[in-house]
Amino acid sequence: MDARNITRAGLPLAVGLTALLVGGCATTDCDPSKGGYLRGIGCTVGGGYRERQDIKQGAVETERVRQEDLRRQYSDAKAEQDVVRKQREAAERRYASLKRDLDDLRSRLRQGKVENRRLEEEIAALKGQVDLLQKDNVTPASEKDARLKDLQRQKEALERQVELSIAN
Repeated sequence: MDARNITRAGLPLAVGLTALLVGGCATTDCDPSKGGYLRGIGCTVGGGYRERQDIKQGAVETERVRQEDLRRQYSDAKAEQDVVRKQREAAERRYASLKRDLDDLRSRLRQGKVENRRLEEEIAALKGQVDLLQKDNVTPASEKDARLKDLQRQKEALERQVELSIAN
């Protein structure tokens, strides 16, 4: 065989290989786990692997940005939750303080009622003593005057207690 015959015989082979390579470059499915050797060469030469890698890298970057955004949202939500928790705790402390104040006021009111009853009883007893002294015709006038002055001092002391009770 001469050189022309070899070239002629190799020409269809070269055309076939070129067609396969160009066909491999034109393929859109450049998944390394699929296809064979020639597809791999075609994807490498035609940039299919690079394009696939760029797409995958873009997806990874998009997910990274999304994940960072979710972390930021979580952090913001956590900070807001902490603020709301602190506000709630402060409100609960104010409510508890108000309840204690109201309980104290109620207790003071009860104590005031007890004190008022006691004062009313003392006033009634003093009035009774005045009535008895007024009706007493046996006791000498000088003793009655002394006793009346003593009852007057007791009345003034009761007036001060009543004033204090009213002021509280």
